[in-house]
Amino acid sequence: QTLFDNKTGLWSETEVRVKLDSEPFARGGLRVAYHLLDLNEAAAAASQGMPESMSGGSGDDAASERSYVAKMSISETENKDQYFQDVEMQMYVRQWAELFNTCAPPKKVDFVAAALLTLLDRDGQPLCAVESFIEGPYRKHNNNYGYVNEDERNTPQAFSHFTYEASDHTALVCDIQGVGDLYTDPQLHTCDRVGFGKGNLGAKGFAKFLQTHRCNAICRYLRLPPVNAKPQEIDAGTMPATRFMAHQSYSHINVLNVHVPPHVAAQYSDDASAPLLAKHKRHDQPSKDQSAGVLACCTLL
Repeated sequence: QTLFDNKTGLWSETEVRVKLDSEPFARGGLRVAYHLLDLNEAAAAASQGMPESMSGGSGDDAASERSYVAKMSISETENKDQYFQDVEMQMYVRQWAELFNTCAPPKKVDFVAAALLTLLDRDGQPLCAVESFIEGPYRKHNNNYGYVNEDERNTPQAFSHFTYEASDHTALVCDIQGVGDLYTDPQLHTCDRVGFGKGNLGAKGFAKFLQTHRCNAICRYLRLPPVNAKPQEIDAGTMPATRFMAHQSYSHINVLNVHVPPHVAAQYSDDASAPLLAKHKRHDQPSKDQSAGVLACCTLL
């Protein structure tokens, strides 16, 4: 269990046991998704007298109760740094959600906590990304290159615009997707294009977003500078209770000063990049116990 603190950029680590389904339940363009059971949690549930289906029992009912999903790259040659960048980015973006929520929007947003597992019992000890399984209809609201879903929901689009303004035009959170307003797999553009994976398109990403974004009632409520504003008569999305939020402004954060803390860069890297796999130090691997399921070194956030 490797905990990542998104405020300090520091990692800590323990060990967990997990059980991974043998077959994926979903497949995307880059990764496949498996149901995953945390055996530590299952053992705790069993000790408290919970039903077997919630503590590692067999059968379809047990599978439906599993609360995690593991995402594994289809390509065996994917750079493992990408997994670490994705975790850091998702946890960092949660801070932007917290800042957005302090403005009392009509609907609050959040990002599901991300994780990593190193599967020690598998050949090559592959990495996989792990997060809580989100129940419900999954929707993609925008992407990192200007796409906007045809239903154009107000909250996710306003959140992306908010991050651009609240960062003083140094960052923009996009690729907003998930169930309701609980999101996952975001992308962060930064003006210097440092860190946050290949999807960080920098100024080009900013421009693509601004080309297709249409300010809505929540953008107006947040007092964001208008961009291609929708006429009020056709804005059918979520409406705030008041035209403008109570306070006159929101906190501004220049990401060039915060997204890679200097002491973190000095500790992990010689080139001031985010702390990634190359400098990540793991403890000794635990012994294998096939009867207990797959052992894993986990980044559980």
